[in-house]
Amino acid sequence: MSRILRQHRSADMIGAVGLAVLAILAATGPGLADFRIATWNIQTLASPGRKVFPNQDYVRNPTDLAMLAEVGRGLRSDVIALQEIASPAALAAVFPVRDWTLCISGQFYQTYPQLGRPPVARCVSEGPLDDTPAAVPLAGQFTAFAVRKEAGIAVEAGDVPELGVTHRDDDGVERPVRWGLVARLSRGGETLTLLNVHLKSGCFDDPPSADSRSPHCVTFARQIPLLDGWSRAQTGPFVILGDFNRRLDLDRDEVLARLTGADTPAPGDDRRLIRFPFRRPSACLPQPIESHSYVSIDYILLGPGLRGRDYAEFSPPVPDDESPRDFKKRFGDHCPKVVRVGP
Repeated sequence: MSRILRQHRSADMIGAVGLAVLAILAATGPGLADFRIATWNIQTLASPGRKVFPNQDYVRNPTDLAMLAEVGRGLRSDVIALQEIASPAALAAVFPVRDWTLCISGQFYQTYPQLGRPPVARCVSEGPLDDTPAAVPLAGQFTAFAVRKEAGIAVEAGDVPELGVTHRDDDGVERPVRWGLVARLSRGGETLTLLNVHLKSGCFDDPPSADSRSPHCVTFARQIPLLDGWSRAQTGPFVILGDFNRRLDLDRDEVLARLTGADTPAPGDDRRLIRFPFRRPSACLPQPIESHSYVSIDYILLGPGLRGRDYAEFSPPVPDDESPRDFKKRFGDHCPKVVRVGP
């Protein structure tokens, strides 16, 4: 792709967030100067046999969840931001609560009031966890975090429901898109705020605008100022990570310019936000060949004062007795990205 990859100074994001907080772990250990964070769109993670889309041609079984759990352990990450989580119970099958504290967006509980829980972000460190109600034919998708217990990190979770703007589908049905999920981490007297996002799909590199012919770009355009505002409201170190559904690594991307302040001539408005990946094509499951896969839509954006190193994208090997296409259906269409973070 010829438009790839020139450095942009990156930015911060907005929002009066309303933190419905749950402190889970005792803060012990050395602080947050050096730890590993990851983002992973795990694709339609539901309990075995459950569908998210009516035309979904593959649903995972317990063996698939065990394979994903092995991948999760192999990432050796302290905190993992996850997208497309349809069920906390399925999340616990991949990240067992004996090893992980799990936080799920309050949008899950707003969607399923029959579960009888308030519609706020919830963290749990022991089971059992809630599942999608059996009477619901198709599961939804939500954001979540997994925090490794051995890391000794305390976590408080809160929602950014403002990002869940209303989208009008082609059939005229209106629905909210995904909320953001905040994890406020603390250890050894240091704190760090992570915002996990899964932005509207379908506006990967077209101009996002209220006047766009694409309804996806219209919806996406409404999310960007909210995200920008959230970052500008932060007073401490922060990271924004997840599935941006945007090829930020392309030259002159206007969304990245908005987030970094590079789109305005106002003095002092530009802010440095370090981007991972940076000028690096994706190596995620290269077969079967899909040209759109080579520029990532998943990113880890480090706010001012933070540095990252040892960035890696994990692309699992395809078993010898399985076709790449079949394996991709079991694993998912995104690969985890990991970086070590510190001041």
